Amino acid sequence: MASFSSGRRLSRRGQVAAEYLATYGWALFAMFVVLAVLISSGLLGPGRFAGEECTFAPNLPCSGFYAAKTPSSIELEANFNLTNTQGFPIYIQNCAFRLVGGDIVILNGDPACGEYVPQGGSVLYNVTMQSTNKVSSNEMRTIFVTLAFKNCQDAVGADRAAQQDDCKNDDVRFPLHNTSGRLLVQVRG
Repeated sequence: MASFSSGRRLSRRGQVAAEYLATYGWALFAMFVVLAVLISSGLLGPGRFAGEECTFAPNLPCSGFYAAKTPSSIELEANFNLTNTQGFPIYIQNCAFRLVGGDIVILNGDPACGEYVPQGGSVLYNVTMQSTNKVSSNEMRTIFVTLAFKNCQDAVGADRAAQQDDCKNDDVRFPLHNTSGRLLVQVRG
């Protein structure tokens, strides 16, 4: 008799499991379909939850950063402001900007990049870059920036202009130092 009642218990457990799957299986399937649609549409993509940021070396704080669409559908304009808190004046000689999923803009020796920045001073960058795909409003874009600067602490001169001219020279007193940063920005429309 004992074997007959244990067989009935096993069949009830199987029946309960089958009823559970029949009742909740459609709900689980629907939930997975909705989740798949949300992920594939980009609504749950990582860029949607990342905050904007601009990070450089600790003594080069970044502010006022943003990216905006241009009239061209594959270009964007990046803007950011760097403040020199190094403790000494610097001369930024070379700049390179790399848009992830786009081109590299190199401004070595360009007047837009050759900038003397006194201690506490700021420099504003406004760079237009091309993307390999269409630029859309509200999408997150990453831009890597590399700067080569000189420490102008030992520059001689009676005023700022004279110190700047001295620091611009290719002199062993002013070796180039490299720093890099990253902008994670949401494109404005």
